[in-house]
Amino acid sequence: DVKLAGKQAFPGCTAIAAFVYGDELFIANAGDCRGVLCRRTRNASGTASNAGETVYASLAVSDDHTPDNEKERARVEASGGMIRWLYDSYRIGEVGMQVTRSLGDLDLRNDGLTPDPEVLRVKLAKESDGPKEDGTIVEDLFVVLASDGLFDVLTNSEVIALVNDTVKQPQMAAQRLITEAMTRGSGDNVTAAVLFLSSEMESEETIFSGGVQKYVVADTYYGSRATLAGDATKDKLCHRMDREDTRWVSDEMRDTY
Repeated sequence: DVKLAGKQAFPGCTAIAAFVYGDELFIANAGDCRGVLCRRTRNASGTASNAGETVYASLAVSDDHTPDNEKERARVEASGGMIRWLYDSYRIGEVGMQVTRSLGDLDLRNDGLTPDPEVLRVKLAKESDGPKEDGTIVEDLFVVLASDGLFDVLTNSEVIALVNDTVKQPQMAAQRLITEAMTRGSGDNVTAAVLFLSSEMESEETIFSGGVQKYVVADTYYGSRATLAGDATKDKLCHRMDREDTRWVSDEMRDTY
């Protein structure tokens, strides 16, 4: 048996799951994994391919269960758990666990850690719902579920942008996210899954389908894309295009296959 801090250590893990039922999305999360939803808003008079009238927003559909979360900290303290600053963050228990919810970790149950997931329910927006009062049409396109190793180096908005900027196939979109996180030097495990909510999204569309830019492209450390001028670090990692007006064109097939 592994001994830690004079006690038997029980391994554990975090977990997140998504379930779509009708027009509702259910997210069950225990730990510091995260779910992010991509919501598209456009003018009813415009088209989805008109970037000037379209916004792709990233919406967190889960909470990170760490002592930095005020609600989680209050729950742990109310149960008699100990929270202290250790190394580089607030942690719980004698062993200094960074998460407040997980599966397993039986030796930390008396310190406020719980395996009970937090379940969030989200009403999904569909294009068929029609225009809102302000004249916009809202549609939820996809959900990304990932471990904290991804979000340590990528913001929610960057995650959404990279999926929009990639071939619309779940495995390839997830692969793009993981490769980007590893290239940026994530020091934690990186696991990701992408769930497209519309069959229209599950096609090998490119940014410039039909000669029109469909999505706002994302800066990336990995792949064939050029980067912002003057960034020497990224220049070493990315391919730079010669023409200024094609500097942001991404060869998605080469980046994801």
